[in-house]
Amino acid sequence: MFEPATLKQNAKALLKTCYWPAVLVSLIMAFTGGGGGGGGSFNTGRMGQNGGSESLSRLSGDQIATIAIIVLIVFVVVLAISCAIMAFVFGPLNVGCTKFFLNCRYNTAKVADVAFVFGHTGYKNVAKTMFLRYLYIVLWSLLFIIPGIVKAYEYFLVPYILADDPNTPCEEAFAKSKEIMTGQKMNVFLLHLSFIGWFILGIFTLGLLNLFYVNPYVNLTNSELYYALKAKNEVVSGFYENNQM
Repeated sequence: MFEPATLKQNAKALLKTCYWPAVLVSLIMAFTGGGGGGGGSFNTGRMGQNGGSESLSRLSGDQIATIAIIVLIVFVVVLAISCAIMAFVFGPLNVGCTKFFLNCRYNTAKVADVAFVFGHTGYKNVAKTMFLRYLYIVLWSLLFIIPGIVKAYEYFLVPYILADDPNTPCEEAFAKSKEIMTGQKMNVFLLHLSFIGWFILGIFTLGLLNLFYVNPYVNLTNSELYYALKAKNEVVSGFYENNQM
């Protein structure tokens, strides 16, 4: 069991040593995690709606089918491009951001850490693993929101494991995350829930508080959480290995 208060205290101390780089990397991390994007307005005037209906009524069945096929093709192309960007750009960048926050503990963090995966031999492995992580969570979420949340926490440490070693095989990264998070998912959820007050305050500052304090604070807390869970798991594993000898 980890101590949330200790993790937060350590995170606050680290934030003082790398404040502005942490703010920048947190912004990149939020972007690569798909947190941005505003909704567009779909309201139209009455004349536009009537005009559109009249225009559609003049089309033949073949023309409507052709338009539907074109729309479907465009959708598939856009989806394919989005998946490619997520797999080959956002995933590796997210692992790079994770690497930065892990390095903050040793005062070796550099903003350049964000892109370290792109020149690493494990780039393809990272891209594949992070894309599958995202895909698995989405698919589980389609069943119901609760299984999606459970899987998100089960695979929570995958980016940290890859940041430690980008060459960690995909199956091993998922297995390690699952092993370390066994019995810890609720504890980690409660840790994250403890930040809810900060995020509510962030709403009243139009997100500025989140940008300049809360997000870096949470990311550093998560990196300290990884170190704590990893150490605990290594102690438990070593205990069982010694007893089996």
